[in-house]
Amino acid sequence: MLYEEGQPTSQARLAECVPRERLRVLMEDDGGSWDLEVRLRDDDGGTRLEFTQHLADPAPAEDTGPGWEYYLDRLEAARSGGAQPEFDQRYLDQGSYYAAQARDAAAAPPPA
Repeated sequence: MLYEEGQPTSQARLAECVPRERLRVLMEDDGGSWDLEVRLRDDDGGTRLEFTQHLADPAPAEDTGPGWEYYLDRLEAARSGGAQPEFDQRYLDQGSYYAAQARDAAAAPPPA
């Protein structure tokens, strides 16, 4: 969390690890608890990563979704050697998109 005010730290616990399929991490910090999952899928000779933050309440997605987008853009810039993004209004403008995604996910039946 190097780009958060005060550079907070989190306690993390590996909740599940299925090699080549899924990783689930539970984190806790002053802001609350986080249930994070990464799924790996074969994708045309490569690997597709699907990132999920499981939310008991979809409301925080409006704030946390743009933050995750920012951190993933930073990762891509670091990998490609591109310029690091600034956290600006374009990220904040994505809040309603993430809120709608979270509401839709909360209303959907659980996956089989």
